[in-house]
Amino acid sequence: MEWTGESWNSCAHWAETKAKWDGGKTDNGRIRPKIDIEKSDAAFRLAYTGPKSGWAVSHANRSSGDTLHQIFNVLVCECNPWLKDQSLRPDIENVAITSQVNKGTYNVTITIPMLAEADDAKHWQINRRGGMGHDPGANSILNATRNEPNLQGPVRFNVDPGNITEYMVCYTLSKKT
Repeated sequence: MEWTGESWNSCAHWAETKAKWDGGKTDNGRIRPKIDIEKSDAAFRLAYTGPKSGWAVSHANRSSGDTLHQIFNVLVCECNPWLKDQSLRPDIENVAITSQVNKGTYNVTITIPMLAEADDAKHWQINRRGGMGHDPGANSILNATRNEPNLQGPVRFNVDPGNITEYMVCYTLSKKT
């Protein structure tokens, strides 16, 4: 069974480039964004430090226009393959997103609490749709996921500063036997 996002171009892009998002300097002196990911039975946490735009981190077309918004693609690309092998359910009702900006550097942390899940025949996945500078509406995610089993959500999140609106859901997929 494929994990949600496995065939996405944005996840392929992330897989190709994720090793370089360490906050270090490029050869021409630009400071790269930094992305830290922590995974535990209690929570999945993604922390981003960097500019709002200017870097292609995880985008289907390698666009650098909405770097800050691309971290939500990274969230799916990193969380779902991990969840595939866990007995955990994302608690999307209690997701915490913090955002601060200082002199053009954004610090955004996304924390998804996890709950123990006893059913070994399925694994939970997250999915999301959103926009930077616009609200795509809840139907953007519901149209893509309304037939998924055990659908929970959508839950709306506003990231400000950053001018991002995200809708998140979670649902189950069957585990391979």
